[in-house]
Amino acid sequence: MDRLPIIYSYRQVVVGNQFFATVYLQGHAILSTCEADEVWMEAVAPAGFAAVGPDRGCAFAAFRDAWHKVLIDIANDSANFSDFHARCGEFLSSAHPDFVDEWQELVAEVNRTGFTDEHLSKAGAKFSRVKFEVRELSVESATPKLNSTEAGVMSAA
Repeated sequence: MDRLPIIYSYRQVVVGNQFFATVYLQGHAILSTCEADEVWMEAVAPAGFAAVGPDRGCAFAAFRDAWHKVLIDIANDSANFSDFHARCGEFLSSAHPDFVDEWQELVAEVNRTGFTDEHLSKAGAKFSRVKFEVRELSVESATPKLNSTEAGVMSAA
C-alpha cells in the first residue's frame, strides 16, 4: 500500500508563560510513500501539520518535531495555563474532513485485505479513537519521569 492509516501517540512537557503542562495525544495520520524517495506523514486529526523525509524513520522524526513546534507556538501565544488549555483544545480537536474520510477508507482496506507491515504493529479497536489530555503541572509534581518521550507509531486496523 502506498498510503497507510497511522495511529500515533505523543506525550510532551511544555513550558509556557508561568506554567508547566503535559500534553498527551493519540492522533491519526496518513503515511504516504512517493516514487521520489520521499515519505510523507500528514496529520488527519488533529489537522494542520505534516512532515517529509527520505525514509519512514526520518518522516516520523520530522512529524514528531512538527507536533512539538505546534505546541511551542501555542504555549508562546498563551497568556497562562487556562489560555493554553483552551487553545490546545481547539487545535487537538481539529480534523481535516477529506483526510478523515480517506483515513477511514484506508483502515477499511487494511482490514479487508489483511494487510500487515513488518515495521508497524497493528492497533486494536481501543486505539482507534483520537484522544488527548492537557494537564497543568506543578513544581511539586515534577519528576524525572516527565522527561521521557513517547513516540509510538502503529498501523491502524
